[in-house]
Amino acid sequence: MGKPAQDPRNPERMSGGSADFRNVILKDIAPWVEQNVKLDAQKRALWGHSYGGLFVLDSLLDGRYFSHFFAASPSLSWADERMMQKIRAVKLVKEPQKHVLLMEGDLLTHTGAEQSANFDANGINKNREILSIFDQQGVEAKFLIYPNLKHGEVFKVSLLDVLSNKLY
Repeated sequence: MGKPAQDPRNPERMSGGSADFRNVILKDIAPWVEQNVKLDAQKRALWGHSYGGLFVLDSLLDGRYFSHFFAASPSLSWADERMMQKIRAVKLVKEPQKHVLLMEGDLLTHTGAEQSANFDANGINKNREILSIFDQQGVEAKFLIYPNLKHGEVFKVSLLDVLSNKLY
């Protein structure tokens, strides 16, 4: 989603550059992995949390290489909901071999003195909207809500679930 730039709502972080990063994965990393590791080409998975969850969704829209997409607690409010706007506007080709799992914790209420610039109390509803859009376009998508977990806590549990093959 654009070139790397300073995140205006969180200036100490860089954001953007997903196309460049995806190209590194597809042109440099994936060929090396395929030469050195036996893979099931029908189960090439991409997992990401928060900004990484946005990268997963952007990679799904790109449509190359991966068959399974795991977006854990994607920061859907980032950049004035740019990813939501992109998903609402795009027309996906029905691809039964593509599988999407959106994951979110249900503790989206913020407690404490500091709130992240990207905090989004409507994350569950936005994930449900994405699920509906994908369903209407014939993309197999599911939504998993982790009970009693906050945004950051979803990182570990979702990654472990994906790595242990519980989710596909």
